[in-house]
Amino acid sequence: MAQSPQRIDGEYENFLYGPPEKNHYHYVTVLPAVDNGVGYIWRTLCNEWTLTPIKDQQLTFAVGEQCPYFKNGYTTMKFKTDHKGNIVGAFGPGNEYFTKVERHSTIKYNLKGVKKPKQEQKETEGAENDDNEIYYANDNDNDANHAPMKMATTFEWKGGQCAKSKCIGRVSVDGNFVISFGMVVHGKVCDEWENILHVGHENNQRSPGIWLYPKSYRLHVRLSDTTDWNSGYDPNVELEKGVLYKIKLQCIDNQVSLFINDKLDKFASNVLHVTRYQCPVFVSDPWYTVANVTISDLKIFAPK
Repeated sequence: MAQSPQRIDGEYENFLYGPPEKNHYHYVTVLPAVDNGVGYIWRTLCNEWTLTPIKDQQLTFAVGEQCPYFKNGYTTMKFKTDHKGNIVGAFGPGNEYFTKVERHSTIKYNLKGVKKPKQEQKETEGAENDDNEIYYANDNDNDANHAPMKMATTFEWKGGQCAKSKCIGRVSVDGNFVISFGMVVHGKVCDEWENILHVGHENNQRSPGIWLYPKSYRLHVRLSDTTDWNSGYDPNVELEKGVLYKIKLQCIDNQVSLFINDKLDKFASNVLHVTRYQCPVFVSDPWYTVANVTISDLKIFAPK
């Protein structure tokens, strides 16, 4: 009798790095694929890609093109078993070994944007103690009228004034996504980059990231893809102070489009942007000066 294929789903962690070197790629959850029922999803804290079984190659899977390392030659992933045939680990990008674990180390909660489960949170968590500590907006804030935080591909926020390190929730960014919002610029704060919106765990995770140029009201729009974490879609128009603008950025069928007031301003095709899982939504982020901007009717969703 032929043996049934071994299941690889579960939690994995990269122990090649100490706590100070750990990042969001070192904590992985492998999930069964939902769309086609074949294969799995390799999901880190900041992105994900597919794993498809390769015929006649036991415990070897084809890596999906959404993997940031795919174009560098990382196209297959192999899993490892012990002497009893139990899955004990996997060889990730760079042949780095990921150990299968019952649960991830708690040090992952030291990473930017990774929130502890409620039962593990301290009563003081969420307070803004310094400029770089993430502030989680809640319904007691005057301008934090957002939907409850949920790990989904749909997110809405009624809006409010941007504030440094202000996290208004989390969202998973799918292969196809649309983000739209209204914005009013009230003036310049400094002669540096001023952040408006940033979806990502770290500065170089921009899914997307939107800034004002130094000494200008021009938008700086970035969207990480599998070839460049800082791919640009900057519009040609310079915004005016005190005017309401409607902004929409979308990636559908590998085509990126930027609209300002419903008019197409930028377009690019053959783009494989980096999908994200449970990403914090910042207005604005911890890494740049906050823009003097009010956002309204923010929506992030996967189009049907």
